[in-house]
Amino acid sequence: MSCSHAPQGSGYYCCFWGFGGSPMTCVPDDSLAVCLNGNAYGYKCTASFSPATLDPQLQLNCPSAPVLDPDGLHFDYCCFPP
Repeated sequence: MSCSHAPQGSGYYCCFWGFGGSPMTCVPDDSLAVCLNGNAYGYKCTASFSPATLDPQLQLNCPSAPVLDPDGLHFDYCCFPP
């Protein structure tokens, strides 16, 4: 399941099931510090994968230049609905 961060003070989240990634490609990560915007969905991906191209049915806008995760092995994407 992938969830956006709640807008500050609201306590409401927007979540969806069925992301087509895997631990070998991309996984939802709602704890990413780069995605503090209330409308953003966080994903941690291995090199050469992007959540938007991995599962085009999501119709998310993801950056072309992700942030290197603190673990040094993954890339963090902060994606927004269209």
